[in-house]
Amino acid sequence: MTYSPTTGRKITSGAAATQTWTVGDAVRVGFVSGLEVVARIPTPGDHAPDAYALWQPATGRFYRFVPHRGLARCATLAAALAA
Repeated sequence: MTYSPTTGRKITSGAAATQTWTVGDAVRVGFVSGLEVVARIPTPGDHAPDAYALWQPATGRFYRFVPHRGLARCATLAAALAA
């Protein structure tokens, strides 16, 4: 069993019809599971969906995800927030 260091919630994996994308929630993007939403990054003015900074506790990796545009691995949380 894995627990989030930021929220203390149990991290579970499994397919769901819908996912919630609030900070602290566990999500799955494509084949990458066990991701935790760290931050929602608003992108006003560019007509793109909001971006999300994600963390994978199992590997310690950070990602930036923009719906319909893809998932990118980042070296640090700061890079995921700024990319």
